[in-house]
Amino acid sequence: MEAFKNRYNIKSISNMGKVIAKYDERFDHKSFVEDAAKNISKLEMKERIVQISESLHKHLNYSYQKNIRILIKSLNEYKDTDVDNFILWPYTFFIETYGLDDFGTSMNGLYEITKKFTSEFGVRPFFNKHPKETYDVFNKWTADSSEHVRRWVSEGSRPNLPWGMKIHHLNKNLKKNIRLLEKLKTDPSLYVRTSVANHMNDISWLDPDLTLETLKKWSKIKTPEIDWLIKRALRNLIKQGHPGALLLLGYNPKSNSSVDSFKISKSKVTEGESFELSFILKNDSNKTSSFMVDYNIHYPKANGKLSKKTFKLKSVDLGSNEKIKILKKVSFKKVTTRKHYPGKHTVEVQVNGVVKANTSFVLIC
Repeated sequence: MEAFKNRYNIKSISNMGKVIAKYDERFDHKSFVEDAAKNISKLEMKERIVQISESLHKHLNYSYQKNIRILIKSLNEYKDTDVDNFILWPYTFFIETYGLDDFGTSMNGLYEITKKFTSEFGVRPFFNKHPKETYDVFNKWTADSSEHVRRWVSEGSRPNLPWGMKIHHLNKNLKKNIRLLEKLKTDPSLYVRTSVANHMNDISWLDPDLTLETLKKWSKIKTPEIDWLIKRALRNLIKQGHPGALLLLGYNPKSNSSVDSFKISKSKVTEGESFELSFILKNDSNKTSSFMVDYNIHYPKANGKLSKKTFKLKSVDLGSNEKIKILKKVSFKKVTTRKHYPGKHTVEVQVNGVVKANTSFVLIC
């Protein structure tokens, strides 16, 4: 698969310049491309975005307000939320770099851009410098007619936005974020609700009690959409086996269950191979109960310490004394997201957040 940074290339930069030239007869397309695409193949993605933004600043020879008007007009040439619109990231970087002291013009620019691309990264410095004003406009835009703007409200204010600049005061003002999400939790758009769930999952890392307090209140809205949102929002706490999160989803950590005959098919595994784990789960209570079954692997790190990773296995309802056999093939092929280190690995079966059985194997790399 082609590296994402390569979307920022001479062709896409030239197309950007032609679009801008439609709305600015003085715009020097040739010089813009020479500057914006200089040594582009040697640059990483963020370096490309910065260079294109700096070239925009150099070749748009007007006031900041007029420059933004030109960029907004040029948006007419782009399709709505097309993946190729990632070329617009330098627009939002232009605004966060040169427009921090003109809040109204900048926020209007980000508002228009987010309908085509996303302004979730560009708005972060405004949260840092103008927190009250930014919260105020976001509060207004929770009711915007565009799902892209409403999703931006949630995504742009996330405490732990992927690729986004860290805004530490957000972590200390989570109730302000909750007030935004309250207005978006039943949004008709799945696109928006997914962002709300991801935002709540971010908050769960910082304040589990606030997360559970909020989601318990939302759970009184008995709809499949809210049920889905709550489950997605709790995924971090569920992986941790948090009792309150499990109970909210109907999985009692104190449920009476047992795991028998737990085993794995190999005691030694070479990287690139796989093994099968198997066990029998039994409901030892005298009533039907719900079980969330996971498995944990404790991976050695380079420094010799262990890192636990939880994987989903199965959610199942079992009647009184009912049993079920569970099988799972586990691959140890090389992946880019995790480096494997040789040595002893521990595998655990976890039921409703409680470890019920464990064994180990040796990985050979």
